[in-house]
Amino acid sequence: MGGEAHSLPEIDGIDPLKRPRAPLACDADFGDGRDLMSVDLTDVYPEECGLAACQRTLMVMRGEGSVRLVDAIEFLRQPRQLCFRFLCVQRPIPLHDSVRLGPMTLSWDGELTPEVEELPNASGRYLLRLKLENPPRRLICGFRFEPN
Repeated sequence: MGGEAHSLPEIDGIDPLKRPRAPLACDADFGDGRDLMSVDLTDVYPEECGLAACQRTLMVMRGEGSVRLVDAIEFLRQPRQLCFRFLCVQRPIPLHDSVRLGPMTLSWDGELTPEVEELPNASGRYLLRLKLENPPRRLICGFRFEPN
């Protein structure tokens, strides 16, 4: 289990680097009903994570009043565990296939197991972990933030 407080995936218990190995490539597109920003996070991870590619895309869907976060990940070898992490300012309340975050709900597709931890000395901040055991070598994980 990684020890850093961050909102990036953890691979086999390994945290991302404090500084990327190379400059990050970003792209943005602002449209009528949505805004999109994408960043290549591959070089944020140490080589021992076995990443071939890691792309994070954030979409603001103005017409829906929601935000979507999509991680597209490809591994050189199959990891044992992938853990999506979210820092929260209110205690997350796990539901069946979603988590209530105060006035919002975070939902996802797939078999992710939520865990909540209060961060020590963090003034009421919480860490939400969504764990996936034995993930495939290629996967796309989508998360939706919507008002309750």
